[in-house]
Amino acid sequence: MDIGSVEQLIAGSKWQGKAAPEIVPGLQWLNSGPLSLKALRGKIVLIDFWTYSCVNCLRTLPHLKQWHKKYSAKGLVIIGVHTPEFAFERDQDNVAAAVKDFGIKYPVVLDSDYSVWKAWNNAWWPRKLLVDAKGVVRYDHIGEGGYDEAEAEIIKLLKEANPALKLPEKEPAQKAERGAVCYPTTAELYCGYSRGSIGNREGYGEERIAEYVDAGQHKEGFMYLQGSWLAKEEYLYHAGKAGHIQIRFRATTVNAVMSADKTCELEVTIDGKPLTKENAGSDVVVEKDRSFVRVKEPRMYNIIRLKRHASREVRLSAKRSFSIYAYTFGSCEGLDM
Repeated sequence: MDIGSVEQLIAGSKWQGKAAPEIVPGLQWLNSGPLSLKALRGKIVLIDFWTYSCVNCLRTLPHLKQWHKKYSAKGLVIIGVHTPEFAFERDQDNVAAAVKDFGIKYPVVLDSDYSVWKAWNNAWWPRKLLVDAKGVVRYDHIGEGGYDEAEAEIIKLLKEANPALKLPEKEPAQKAERGAVCYPTTAELYCGYSRGSIGNREGYGEERIAEYVDAGQHKEGFMYLQGSWLAKEEYLYHAGKAGHIQIRFRATTVNAVMSADKTCELEVTIDGKPLTKENAGSDVVVEKDRSFVRVKEPRMYNIIRLKRHASREVRLSAKRSFSIYAYTFGSCEGLDM
């Protein structure tokens, strides 16, 4: 899709000034019983479309949690609409565990069949929309960022609904975020055959186990496999024995969305060497002469965290089976994930 088409799509899906569509009834909720926008008239409602393995969504969570803490008693209701990107994110137990791990206290509705997503004509994670006390959408932001603007709009709408309301002083975005320097980065890499790109000459062996040989020359934007792998629509499954997956990237941080039926230790190397405490992600264990990540539950694992933006190569090596769904990247010096 070209830039013009993207701009037209965004413009056509904006909601400012329009009546907010009702939340589809009959869905499962976390942290709350079922809610409706009709019953919340008089409140200011923030709708946040997210999914728990999305790095862009996770980077917005600290702001959402802060707003919930500051303004929930003043009339703000945040509703996290959890719409899955991968099949494992449809599982209520997986989502409930993520909500608990991330410390999310506001209501979350499980939109596993995309009914809320479709009602809002949505196409992005994350996306924040503010609904005023009369049920009209007054703010619509796609992607990360815009936190100062969003909070200012929250304050404006709360005071509009209750002019006598006293609110805590607004704080600017964190210094690290305001001072971060960002660079072009590798685009998100999907692993399944529906959207992925394998650099091996063998290509995808769709829905069957295939043997791969990594020739050793790697280009950015492709995955390179060694060993026995099964290609599924959403993910690549390492079929055991010794093997690896390697990519070249430009970024400050690297994350991998992975899972395993039984806990699997993946050796992690950067440019052929074990990681150190200085460049290891938060999910990586660094020992004397090795670095590894333990993969079990389906989620995003942070594997690389560099102080400086760079072009490097990362390899995940395994002797047991595991699944990998996607790589995501961060490009800003001074920010995590």
